[in-house]
Amino acid sequence: EHKSKQPENSEFASLYSGAEAKGARFWEDPMMQTKMLALPAINIKITLEGYRLRVDDDTSAEPKNSRIIKDILLVKEKLFQETPISGFGFNYDIFYRFNNVIPIQNIFEKFFDSKVLEKRELRHLGVQFTLENKKGEIADTWFLKIVSPMELAVHLNRHFHKNVLLGEKELVALFDDCYNKDVDEVIRSFDSNLAYV
Repeated sequence: EHKSKQPENSEFASLYSGAEAKGARFWEDPMMQTKMLALPAINIKITLEGYRLRVDDDTSAEPKNSRIIKDILLVKEKLFQETPISGFGFNYDIFYRFNNVIPIQNIFEKFFDSKVLEKRELRHLGVQFTLENKKGEIADTWFLKIVSPMELAVHLNRHFHKNVLLGEKELVALFDDCYNKDVDEVIRSFDSNLAYV
């Protein structure tokens, strides 16, 4: 059972002021134990679901240009300074366009009988997998979906099994490395193996 105190609505709704707060909307759903603050001026959304905090950057900015780490630390400092954490993570939604058509039907037929497609047309194809580092400190859950003949949608959830939120420099480095190294490695692997399908 979690003993931490939930922030009051007024505390949650007053996280930002001035130009950053212009057009801000706050709402609460007691049945779902959810509070949400949308800040359209800075394209940030802060959601509290029970005891799970989520900060979304809706700018589509590259990680190096995102302000999300500063916003995460601001929310933690103002609302949850005394609250212990059980872990933290990053989620990325990325769309890749390839130069060549992805052979979706060939990939499908590596796993399923082609008879399945005799009366139906294959629209999308996806895969989900989870990778964990050897020490069990980091788990990556990947969702990859071919959404058009030349486009792949990727959702990555990287979870750190740490009960301490790192400092700004460390978080920025982790956020950037995951996007610029690990995501690129998986996409390059996917792309290079298409030639063998």
